[in-house]
Amino acid sequence: LELFSAEHPDVLPETADFLRLLREQTERMSQMTKTLLEMSELRMVPCNDRIEIAPMVEEIFADLSPLADRNGIVLECDGNGVMTGSDTLIYRL
Repeated sequence: LELFSAEHPDVLPETADFLRLLREQTERMSQMTKTLLEMSELRMVPCNDRIEIAPMVEEIFADLSPLADRNGIVLECDGNGVMTGSDTLIYRL
C-alpha cells in the first residue's frame, strides 16, 4: 500500500478513500494479531499472586493526576481491596 501510494500520489478521490480504508483495516488486523499473540503468552503466566489494589490505584492516580487537574477532576480512592492474579501482568495492563 505504501509503495503504491508513493508511486501513484495523484490518484482519484475514490482510490484515495479505498487506500485509506485498506491502511486502516491493515493496521486493525495487525493490532488484533498482536493482541492474540499477547493473550496466548499471558495464558502461560501463573495468576495466583495476592495483589493489594490501593498501591496500584495510587500509582495510576499519580500517572493521571496532571490530566485530571487540567480538566478539574478530583481523583479519590477509599478502601483496601485485594485481588488474586499476576502482579506482573496487572501492572503491564
